[in-house]
Amino acid sequence: MTLSVNPNYFLKRLLRLSLVAIVVTLCFSLFGIHWVYQRYVISNAELEAISISESILALESHLILHENASGEQVIDIDESEYEELNSTLSNFLIPFEIHKIKIFAKSEVIVYSTDKSLIGMRDSGNERLAIALSGINDSKLQSKDKIADLKEVEHFDVDVVESYIPIYDNKKQVIGSFEIYKDVTRFREDVRLGVTMTVIILASIVFFAFMVSYFIIKQSAVKLQLAQQKLHQMATIDSLTGLYSRNEIIGIMNAAFLRYKETLNTPNQFTFCLVVIDIDHFKMINDNYGHPVGDKALKLVSKCLYSQIRKKNAVGRFGGEEFLLVLPGETLETSKQLAERIRKAIQELEIDANGETIRVTASMGISEARPDEDEYHPTVKRADEALYEAKNSGRNSVVVYQD
Repeated sequence: MTLSVNPNYFLKRLLRLSLVAIVVTLCFSLFGIHWVYQRYVISNAELEAISISESILALESHLILHENASGEQVIDIDESEYEELNSTLSNFLIPFEIHKIKIFAKSEVIVYSTDKSLIGMRDSGNERLAIALSGINDSKLQSKDKIADLKEVEHFDVDVVESYIPIYDNKKQVIGSFEIYKDVTRFREDVRLGVTMTVIILASIVFFAFMVSYFIIKQSAVKLQLAQQKLHQMATIDSLTGLYSRNEIIGIMNAAFLRYKETLNTPNQFTFCLVVIDIDHFKMINDNYGHPVGDKALKLVSKCLYSQIRKKNAVGRFGGEEFLLVLPGETLETSKQLAERIRKAIQELEIDANGETIRVTASMGISEARPDEDEYHPTVKRADEALYEAKNSGRNSVVVYQD
């Protein structure tokens, strides 16, 4: 009988799936936590860019904002005022780690830049600028291999947050945009350390939770396995005698018979015999001494049977006081020799019957499987007939079936 459920298999499978789930969770957590830290840096840089933009407009609006003929505010920087504005902004922005700044008019034309060569150019097709000119802040983290600061000092391998900040007139209408490059390289190591420590803490918590869960599940699996073993034993082993139960010995007999049929006419061909054993006058033992003594007799006979057979053979309780020996590879002659040895061992058993010592005997019938038969039933029937003859001929004997 094969167990349909193996707790250890499912436990190992759960372990593999859990480890995969932990690795996947930690990987997604790594990217997620890194994204959160990165968004935090970008958000802070954007807030600082907004604050800087507002400060620039508050301090230098007279150089940046002018009224046109219609009385509307527009962004227009006179070329003669460029140096003054550039000097003021450079001194103002350096402490904030700003490397570059541009001012765009509503027409997408650059009216001011720390890189003077860009002034007057139109940045058409810049989607981020278009977003800012629609009134929405837009910030993005970028890595630069090389960038010059406001003092024209070159920096290498730099992380900057490029922010587009809308510029509003006194009627709260967007009339242009700032583009500000904020150096956030110093946060790179902080982000890396923060992500690493967070993932380590998360991994420790997950691992601890997994180990506790695994231990609990393993304990449950052990209990389940013990319960299954007990159920398996109940289904396959006779509780009184300790031998195979009727269903199990029949299953073993059927499997042995099928192997016998498969090997016919092959180099591995073997013989197959059955021995049916019945304790003589067992009903008298129960009637005269009681069922406990009868049970004791069954146990002693079963122990005797098991001690006499070889490992390749099998013995089971076939009925109340009847037993079945399955002997693959044995001939009628060797089966008879084994049966005679068992018969003699049984008649020498001493059974305590409420202070009185009694003895029992057994009758046995032997038959051999035939190549022309497709199932084991005829073999059992012949063994039963041989057993019947043994009992009719005086009991305590071994009879081999003869046609």
